[in-house]
Amino acid sequence: MYAGFIYEWTNKLNGMKYIGSHKGTIDDGYTGSGKRFENAKKKYGIENFERVILEYVEVPADILLKEQYYLDKFGCAKSKKYYNISPTAGGGDCGNGPKISATKKRRVASGDLITHNKGKAMKDEQKLKLADEWEVVTPANEVLLITNMLEFCRKHKLNSSAMSAVARGRRGHYKGYKCKKLSNNRNVKYEYREFTYMTDEEKSKINSEAVKKAKQNKATPKLIYNGVTYNSIVDAMNETHLSRFLLVKNGKLLRNN
Repeated sequence: MYAGFIYEWTNKLNGMKYIGSHKGTIDDGYTGSGKRFENAKKKYGIENFERVILEYVEVPADILLKEQYYLDKFGCAKSKKYYNISPTAGGGDCGNGPKISATKKRRVASGDLITHNKGKAMKDEQKLKLADEWEVVTPANEVLLITNMLEFCRKHKLNSSAMSAVARGRRGHYKGYKCKKLSNNRNVKYEYREFTYMTDEEKSKINSEAVKKAKQNKATPKLIYNGVTYNSIVDAMNETHLSRFLLVKNGKLLRNN
């Protein structure tokens, strides 16, 4: 589980971006609290912005450090493409570039940023626009459509990371539950591959081939020297009275692989 994350919003209409951090989950309704970004959301509507999660952070104390890292990495202080800085600041709000305010640092440390949005709760329609749909199959083969996987996991005492692994095809099921993601409205990097079950016969075949290949790789190679094939380098040394170095250099090893 993660303590928070670093995100980047992109205005689909004009390409402007906003980088920020949040101590909480991606489903708790928080979108960002920068003054210019707040004004942009009111002007264009949250539906005209796309969010990408740049990094999940496990340690709460590292959240602001990571945010500052990305502010510096993408050069927000010198770019007019970011809402993070004032359009008249030249280099940024604080001269050398956008910095995280002491107020925000205190609020993150105290936990106040877990579910806030400038003191306002996110509207239900905004939550729906950001919500992702999941299909869950219960151990009783009941098919459910849900929009909050974390809440579902809490309610049913499931590990959300394990369920995510199921959705990504990295495991067949978790405690009898199966699931898959039907949408990706927040543009979180999500690579899915179909999980395939193998029969005992298929597993046995793969194991046998692996053992066979390992034995072949360890087998003593034959050697061809002056048109004669020897079962091993030792045999060639005994027959020709030449050194190993000369036989390998001027001969040809035949490996069983």
